Amino acid sequence: MKLRNKILIISYISIALMIVLGFIFYKTFQEINKSVERRTLSQNIIVDIFDLNILISDYVLNPGERAKIQWFSKYESLGNNIKKGEEGEWAIILKDTRSNYNGLKPLFSEFVNYAESPSGRSQELGAMLRGRMLLESQEIVSISKVLPLLLLLWF
Repeated sequence: MKLRNKILIISYISIALMIVLGFIFYKTFQEINKSVERRTLSQNIIVDIFDLNILISDYVLNPGERAKIQWFSKYESLGNNIKKGEEGEWAIILKDTRSNYNGLKPLFSEFVNYAESPSGRSQELGAMLRGRMLLESQEIVSISKVLPLLLLLWF
């Protein structure tokens, strides 16, 4: 009888230990998954910004409807990635990114209007608009790069 009781006690302890270890592994994998999601989101935002800047240069070299459509399509992709982040736990961090994002579209539209105008306005205005778009873009990239690190410290 005593041996049977000892075996039962050891079995219960083993089961309890497996449950505790299973819970620890589950929580650890959840955190790893969140970290991967943050990094993926951060990388997607940075790639979208990089592509937008390339498309601005493409528009300068080959102005036309195709370049505009591609730019606006990539702009929407960036907006969707920012929206994903705002729906998650990192909405507070991406608050400023939203305002930078919203500033890009009017700048690009103004740049297109400038580039397509027959009056041939000064090249300084075009350079200023491209500079402002790059500045807005860089702000978004800066926030996106530190997104995974901030969230690790924040939560």
